[in-house]
Amino acid sequence: MKTTSYLVFALALLLLNACNIINPDESLPGYVHIDEFELESAQGFGSASENITEIWAYSNDQLLGVYDLPADIPVIDLGTTNMLFRAGIRNNGISATRIQYPFYTDYRLDVNINAFETDTVRPYFTYKDIPPPAFADDFDSGTLFVAESSSQADFNVTNDPELVFEGNGSGVAVIAEDQQIFRAKSFDQNIGLPDFSQVFLEMDYKCNNTFAVGLYSYLSNGDETKHLALIINPTNRDGGEPQWNKIYVEFSEIIASTPNAVHYEMYIESNKDDNVSVAQLYFDNIKMLHF
Repeated sequence: MKTTSYLVFALALLLLNACNIINPDESLPGYVHIDEFELESAQGFGSASENITEIWAYSNDQLLGVYDLPADIPVIDLGTTNMLFRAGIRNNGISATRIQYPFYTDYRLDVNINAFETDTVRPYFTYKDIPPPAFADDFDSGTLFVAESSSQADFNVTNDPELVFEGNGSGVAVIAEDQQIFRAKSFDQNIGLPDFSQVFLEMDYKCNNTFAVGLYSYLSNGDETKHLALIINPTNRDGGEPQWNKIYVEFSEIIASTPNAVHYEMYIESNKDDNVSVAQLYFDNIKMLHF
């Protein structure tokens, strides 16, 4: 009798497995493949340079994960599925602080997902409907920065095509062998930023020396306070030639800490590193965005 029970149980298991083979598990995924995207600037926002490092993917508004490109994203919602993609950046250039960039639009579309099949998607991003940049300098017609009186190095514009990132010009500061300090700030721009607003600086740069960026805040009586936002590392890896990089620097904490400020000016400064004889710093497409 016991042997008969075992045989019946084994037969039931075989039938169950057979059913699973004939009717595969509905949670088997399909895939969305992304190997590239498009970013288009908006009128008044200047360059479309970007440093989108990953894609945040959603299926029917549920987060699937954060993916480096190229990516094959598994999706278990089969059939017509609403897919949402958001552009991810490294906040302040730090790989451990990956966020969705708040000023780029979402990309949403319906995709017919089938198990084990792959659909290729090319997300499209642009700037959201937000106020124009509170401050912008593309260096194509001079610059809005001036060297401060304490600076030993000047801040200039180069039109050399070999040195310019894009357009007609890029900003440049060279700290010579007999110099140590470079300091510059925006000149009489009276940058207005809403209290407690999310604020980001976008900037293209290349350099063989560390430098800092931040804001001066001004009270109605003219009092000035300097606020460091970030110290940025050189882009000449392994001692080679500096390479252009794009960074997104968040100024939100500075704005939140200065509710009585009536306006701001941006600053850039550099103290020559011990292992550098001549420091070279190049800048392009500086813009400050907020909601």
